[in-house]
Amino acid sequence: IAVEAQSDSKWTYAMQEEIEALNRNMTWEVVKILEAAHL
Repeated sequence: IAVEAQSDSKWTYAMQEEIEALNRNMTWEVVKILEAAHL
């Protein structure tokens, strides 16, 4: 299902809008990942 969503232009547009809103509102900040983090 996730792969299908990524190929849908409406979903892609909605996600881009969401990311732009997060950036505009300064909702997050990029931080370094700790070596002990298991991602």
